[in-house]
Amino acid sequence: PAVQKQAATAKDKARSLAKRGVTDPNKPQMMVQLAAFREQEKAEQAAAILGRDHKDRLDGSELGVMQIDAGSSGIFWRVITPALDPPAARQICDRLKRAGQDCILRRVTQASP
Repeated sequence: PAVQKQAATAKDKARSLAKRGVTDPNKPQMMVQLAAFREQEKAEQAAAILGRDHKDRLDGSELGVMQIDAGSSGIFWRVITPALDPPAARQICDRLKRAGQDCILRRVTQASP
């Protein structure tokens, strides 16, 4: 039973990753950044608005916020997608740009959530 539960959990995780555009979690991943703010509250508000306004262009990816310490420049809060395979991230960013929304592709590093 425990082995079956682990297998089911692994399958659920694989399905979830595939739904988000991640076909191989061991390969390099990217996030799409739509905005950055100095205040967490503003970033969270923007994530909600941008997520609603660009729902179809985001292919089901839910936007979140990530804190970044930019050293002497201070703390920033990025509005980002979850980690995606690079082709999926590029496709989303291209669609956003065609709709007039700026975006940046960010490589996911081990330190990223």
